[in-house]
Order: sequence, then C-alpha cells, then structure tokens
Amino acid sequence: MDADKIFSLFNNEDDKEKIENDLTNFKNSPYYKLGIFKKLIMNGTVFKKNVVKFFSKSDEEFDLKDIGLAGEFIMYNRAWFWISQTDISSEDWIEDIGKISDEEFYVAIKLTIHYFEEQEEYEKCAFLKKLQDIVKKSLAE
Repeated sequence: MDADKIFSLFNNEDDKEKIENDLTNFKNSPYYKLGIFKKLIMNGTVFKKNVVKFFSKSDEEFDLKDIGLAGEFIMYNRAWFWISQTDISSEDWIEDIGKISDEEFYVAIKLTIHYFEEQEEYEKCAFLKKLQDIVKKSLAE
C-alpha cells in the first residue's frame, strides 16, 4: 500500500485552488453579504441580551445600559458594512434579494432603520428604505 497515493487524494492542489476560488466568489456574492447582514441583526439581538445578562450577574458594577448601547453600536454598524455593499440597480443583486427575502430579513431591515433613525443617520435610513421596498415587493409576489 502506497501512503503517498492515499494522502494525495486529500491534498490535490487543483481542487484546493478551485475551492478557494469558489469560496472567494461566494463571499463576494450578493447572497452572502445579504445573509451576513441578516444573521448579524437577528443573532446580534439575542447575543446582546445574553451579554447584558452575563454582566448583570457579575460581582463588579457595570453600567448595563452602556454595555447594551455599545453592543448595539457594534452590531448595527457591522451589519451596515455588509448591507451598504448592496447595489439595488443591479439585476443580480435584485435577484438575490428576492431569494433571501423572508419575514426575518424584512424585520432585520426594519430594526436597522429604526436604529439609524435614533442615531439621526438619515442617509443610511433612505438607502435601507429603498431596500425594504424591494424586499416587501418580493414578499408580495
């Protein structure tokens, strides 16, 4: 038995390069970026509550309100990084928005609009509103 032949099955450079290219292409796709946005908002809300709960049980005194605000800031601004890459004038993007559109995605956009309204970042809200209208139309179809 030749061990090199066996292990060569698992270490094919051509396959490795193809997988890396496919992964890079997927990470640059609208579906990936929109999905990351959705997961950040939906899971981030739960995560923030767990962090505040964790620190509330701590022996040291922390300002729980500040911890919650910091968590929200990080979550929404990181989510904005992903969603701001949306090109609503591109047919590929519109198609992928239709694929990912569900009630959870719609809620994530609404939550993000609400957050940026409170921060008075109205340019972001205007962009998100356009995206929300596309999602709403996709859900109605």
